[in-house]
Amino acid sequence: MDSLRLGSIGLKVGVVALALSAAAVISWTLWSRFRDNKINDQQLLRAAVEEWKRAGEPGNGPDYQIFEQQAA
Repeated sequence: MDSLRLGSIGLKVGVVALALSAAAVISWTLWSRFRDNKINDQQLLRAAVEEWKRAGEPGNGPDYQIFEQQAA
């Protein structure tokens, strides 16, 4: 009876260890995939100005004083 109980405990420990290992691998994979995808405000403003320039809209476009102030 005791060996059956020890086997059951060992099985539970093994399942928990396997689940924790799988969670760690999934977390590390997601973290490594998305850690370099952050964009800061300066990059966002510059991208917006470049997109406006490519669109060929008439006028002066974004106010460069505000752009430079925000980009700094």
